[in-house]
Amino acid sequence: MLYRKALLAPAMISLLCLPALAGEGSVGISVSVSVDGIFSPTLKAATIKEVKPGSPAEDAGVKAGDLIRKIDDCAIPGCPGSRAKTLMDKAPGEILRLTLERADKRVEEVSIKVGRKPGA
Repeated sequence: MLYRKALLAPAMISLLCLPALAGEGSVGISVSVSVDGIFSPTLKAATIKEVKPGSPAEDAGVKAGDLIRKIDDCAIPGCPGSRAKTLMDKAPGEILRLTLERADKRVEEVSIKVGRKPGA
């Protein structure tokens, strides 16, 4: 079992890079994910771990502890990890749509206007 966790680490690390997004875009969140599979992982769960103060995500009302249920139209659980990463890869000015489950079990869709990474 320890060996399997080690094999999953690269997929999890690439998905944990979501707050940075590729290129110059940033929404200001850190996301913890769990995946199913090794070579073509699918997301089992995704939880907002941190929302940076003053970030586009904070402005959109995203809170630590929110569960991500959809990235655009890709439902979690079941969204392929590669597709989730592609959907999260937005340039500054583009809109990232997330469907979130709040602590009180309410489900809401939020639209986050992607900002620039600090220093970009």
